[in-house]
Amino acid sequence: LTDITRKVELEVFNFNINKEKVAEYGVTGVPAIVPLGKKDFGIRYYGPPTNMEFRFFLQNLVDISRGKAEIMEEHRSRLDAIKTPLHIQLFLHGECVFGVDVMRYLGRMAVENDFLTVDFIDPLEFPELRKKYHIRGVPFAVINETMNFYAAMSEEELLEQLEKAIQ
Repeated sequence: LTDITRKVELEVFNFNINKEKVAEYGVTGVPAIVPLGKKDFGIRYYGPPTNMEFRFFLQNLVDISRGKAEIMEEHRSRLDAIKTPLHIQLFLHGECVFGVDVMRYLGRMAVENDFLTVDFIDPLEFPELRKKYHIRGVPFAVINETMNFYAAMSEEELLEQLEKAIQ
């Protein structure tokens, strides 16, 4: 992207050497992408966004650069009501048709709600996490290490899961 536009800057850090940056951004593994706008929206990509994911990665970058995202009006007040920190790990890969919609929903929600942090993780890049969470299919979501579910769902259903997580 940096080769085709001046609107995107790239800084590369070594996970083992640049410990202060790793801590600052809360990076837990490599490869990792930390997209930043005027602030850190808490979105991380672990593993490169490939195939169908790439389009939604670009859309997330646009939302991050604007500092706002489009949320369905009927969902906005429910999203705004989430005042408990939620760390969502979404496991998906570029071949997963169902995961890209959820990726888009969560990316928009994280831009709009500072209590949400989202890690998009390719389980093929992180087999230890696939084993830890017993992932047998994607998209698969883990919230705050206490709740997990198969995440092929609508924005409405995903919001319901986030609301359950704060109860």
